[in-house]
Parts: sequence; C-alpha cells; structure tokens
Amino acid sequence: MRLGLTLLSVVAATTGAAALTRADTHDNCGTWAQGGECDVNPTFMKAECATACAKAPPSILSQVRKECEGYAKQGECSRNPAFMLGTCRKECDAWEVKTGLAIDRDGQCVQWSLLGECERDPAAMAKKCNTSCTVRQRCARSNFSGWSAGVCDKALRCEAADTMFRCAALAAAGECRKDPAKMAQGCLQTCAEHDVGEAY
Repeated sequence: MRLGLTLLSVVAATTGAAALTRADTHDNCGTWAQGGECDVNPTFMKAECATACAKAPPSILSQVRKECEGYAKQGECSRNPAFMLGTCRKECDAWEVKTGLAIDRDGQCVQWSLLGECERDPAAMAKKCNTSCTVRQRCARSNFSGWSAGVCDKALRCEAADTMFRCAALAAAGECRKDPAKMAQGCLQTCAEHDVGEAY
C-alpha cells in the first residue's frame, strides 16, 4: 500500500513538472532561444519553445531592456528611435507623453527636415517625423543671431528636449548667446522658446 502511494506521488510530481514546462515543438527552438527570441517574440516562444526558453541564459536584449528607463531619460528615444521603439517601446511611449512629441518613425527624418520637408509637407512630416520637425521649428522660431545653421543641424542630431539642469536660469544669464553650441545641445527647447533677440 505504501509503495503504491509513493509511486503515485512520483508520477504526480513528474506530470506536474511536465505541465509546467511544455515540450518544444520545433527543431530550431534551442537556436532561437540562444539568439534571444524568447525576449523578442515571447508569445510564440512560450507556446512553442517553452523548454528551450527555460534553459536559455539571459540574452543581451533582456539585459538592455533592464536599462530602458535610463536610456529614455537620457534622450535616446529621440536620438535613436529605431532601436528604442523596438527595444524600449513602453519607456518611449512614456517619453512621448512627457515631452509632448511623437518619436520619429523613419530613419530619414533628420535629413528630410534639413532639406525643408517639414515646411513643404507639414501634415505628412508631422506624422512620421514629429521630433525632427519640432526641433527644426524651434531653431527657425528663434530670432537670435547666435543660432547658426550648423548649430541647428547639430541640435537636430542631438536633443529634442532640454537635458541640462537649470536651462531657464542659464538662458536668463545669457548662455544661449555666449555658448550657443552647448546650449543647443542641452537647452534647445528653452533657448528657442525665449525671445532671446529681444533680451539682448
């Protein structure tokens, strides 16, 4: 009687463990799991390659995802939108809400904005290149002679929102004029929104 109970317990435990990790259904599951597909395509991989995913070491992508919030805070959603939208979408969605900008959806946005597409086709560009066109408009709005075309071009490739502390105080102290290249990268929003030309 006792032997029968023990055997039943072992069978139940084995069946329970098998239920927790389903058998892989594809020959390539191990390769896919090693390549990080458990993170990239979790719905499919958990259904079809659960065993391989359970055994796979953490992928580089899963490590990167742990850093997503920091990357977003540092401005990577606007600097590197293709990577960030694919890897850190949740954090970039929050960045969009916080800044009031939609992240560029095309790798050519900066180039198009520099070629005047924001002015030629504002409706289409607003949908796919909102960040680049917003930065371009900020540069154009400023009547401060310190904003050279080169500074604005550089800003388009750098920052969509202020990244330096105390931008308002720095602008009030004349830093937009004294050091336009640095301020374009760190305080473009503040410098563009101030009527700097009237202040000096």
